Amino acid sequence: MPGERKREEEAYDDLPLMERIIQPIVAEFTGSFLLAYVCAMSVTSSFLLPISVAQGFATGALCVAFVNISGGHFNPCTTLSVWLSGGMPLLPALLYLPAQFLGAIFGALFVRASLVTSSYNDLNGGANMFRGNRMINSYNEYQLENTWETTPVLGLITNVIVSIAIFLCYLQCNVDNRRDQKIPLAYGFAITAATIATYVTSGGGFNPVVSLCTGMLAGYFDDMYIYIVAPLCGCLIAAGLFRTMLGDNEKRFIGK
Repeated sequence: MPGERKREEEAYDDLPLMERIIQPIVAEFTGSFLLAYVCAMSVTSSFLLPISVAQGFATGALCVAFVNISGGHFNPCTTLSVWLSGGMPLLPALLYLPAQFLGAIFGALFVRASLVTSSYNDLNGGANMFRGNRMINSYNEYQLENTWETTPVLGLITNVIVSIAIFLCYLQCNVDNRRDQKIPLAYGFAITAATIATYVTSGGGFNPVVSLCTGMLAGYFDDMYIYIVAPLCGCLIAAGLFRTMLGDNEKRFIGK
């Protein structure tokens, strides 16, 4: 019941240090590590559906596994949106960020260890790539497949819009107190839908640490700003909508 959810939040400060800080940090590190690895390795398939399903279902499964420990964010933009929406204290939010970054770095390192050099280079380490940009140096068939005419600015706008949907989905399903229970799997469904909708144009990519860490290890930074700025803008807009209009009575600022 919603009342039970509220009591759980009020009891947060009474939790032991292990459950309040240490376990959540370990969960975010572990989830970010596994998610970065799966997302990068998924692009070894050149087909849209397997890539989208792998990335979305991995997010959903990991969120289900860790939602009662850390919230199952694995994404600094998710953490920011939850904190702005009144869903968590500032201290764990700040501690999640380095854990997510380090986890994604280790995930990207294991991708590098899992592929021979030629394949790793062909895939740019699984980094997000703006596929609609025909100015890219398409030196292999993988990069030439499923490319549409668009521009980086349009790709940025596209990713902002779908990012709003992703983070609103997380907030309404896992932070809003009016639900009897959390629905972490919806987070993964949102990622799947967003990836299907955008992969062949903007290249998908709604997790800045995964995009940055996979690109950093592969030395691939083309249009990287799309995969950092878009989810950041999307999470801010989603948190703003939740706080002003869509959140529960306790967290909403307007119309209480």
